[in-house]
Formats: sequence, C-alpha cells, structure tokens
Amino acid sequence: MISRKDKWEKYARAVDTTSSSKRATFELAAQYAVDLLGEKRSGVLLDIGCGFGEIDVLLAQNTNFKIIGCDISKRCIDVAREKVKSYGFEERIKIEEGDVFHLAYPDNYFDVVVSFGYASAATYKGAQSEVARVLKSDGLLICDFANLLCIYKIMNVPLRWKRLINEEGKHYNTLTARGIEEYFGRYQLKFVSQRLFNSYPPVNFLSSEFLIFFDRTAGKVLAKALGRVRIMCFKKV
Repeated sequence: MISRKDKWEKYARAVDTTSSSKRATFELAAQYAVDLLGEKRSGVLLDIGCGFGEIDVLLAQNTNFKIIGCDISKRCIDVAREKVKSYGFEERIKIEEGDVFHLAYPDNYFDVVVSFGYASAATYKGAQSEVARVLKSDGLLICDFANLLCIYKIMNVPLRWKRLINEEGKHYNTLTARGIEEYFGRYQLKFVSQRLFNSYPPVNFLSSEFLIFFDRTAGKVLAKALGRVRIMCFKKV
C-alpha cells in the first residue's frame, strides 16, 4: 500500500494549480477565511497542508499574521518556498515540513490554524487532537470539507461509492455539518460558523474572474445546492 507521504508526493507532481477553477478556489477560500476570522488580523497562523503556498500568500496580502505553512510533500515545500520568495514575503511566511498527526510545535502556540484542500489535512479522522493541542484557548480553526449534499456530489455518488466507503469514509470526515460539529466538539473545537462556496460547475473553460463574480452574486443564493466546498470555523474552548 502506498504511504500517505508518497501519495501526496505523487499528487504534487501531477496537480495543475493554474486552472481557472483552482485559482478561483484559492481566492474564495482566502476571502472566506478572512471573513470567518472576524476581527482577528494578527498573531501567529499555521496552515496545515499548505500545498504550493497560494493561500498563504493571499492571507499575507490581506492580514498581518506571521504565517507558518507546513506540508508532508517535499515538492510542495520547495514550490511554496519559491512562491513566497517571489512575492517578497520571506519575513512573514515560513514554509516547513510537517505532518498533521505529529505537529512539531508547542502546546497552545497558534492564534489561528487553517487547512484547505477540499478534504483538508485538519479534517482527517484522528488529527483533531493534535490540531487542538497547538491552538491557543479561544484560537480559531478554519478548514474545508467536500459538501456531499451539493448537486454535483449527489450526482457522482454511484461513481464515487467505493471511495466513500473505503478511503474517504475511513480517513476523512465526510459528514453533514451537524455531524462535523459533533465530531470536532469532542476535541474542544466548538463550531462557530460556516460558508458554502465554489458555487459553479467543476469546469475550467470559464475564467477565474467570472467564477469568483458568480460566487459573489448568484452563487450566494444557490450555495446550498451548488456549493461544492464547506468551509467551517471552530473555536478552541
């Protein structure tokens, strides 16, 4: 069986993050994360599973956080460091190797933890205790989930059934919002609020600008039906 690290190294070599839907996803995720943070705009922020660092750069552009991005993939780390350097954020963003199940940081260290990826690292079953450990009391966790109740996911259930009952069902919290709230509550992570976004067909022939415009207009009305991503905010209590 391929290891988790090898799986994500393979993914990092194959993924294209320049598509219009990917770029729209990064911008929307960063926008909604900032919205969910409320008045929090400074402190120390950890991004678990930072990928190529796109969202870290966007957060640095819109907040005053000192950011640590960590990822299990060496390729992601190398690409993210180059991206951070190209934007001139070396003083505010640090990219490190890290595993969500074994975070190399002190207890109660971060003001905010974020994790993105549509099935983000912080949503892996069993990772919540480690996430809560490094988060300060009253600190915020923002992470995203696939919204299994959107039309696109319901239509794909027959094709995805084996994945749902095997890998996805075993490793990820693919539950309803109520189920997620109850599960995370076991780890001192109290649900605060959520957003549904990416309210557009999973296609790449439309520009990222159009996709973002759609999400901010008609997408707000259609989010419950079409929103493929559920981004949720929790507070450590």
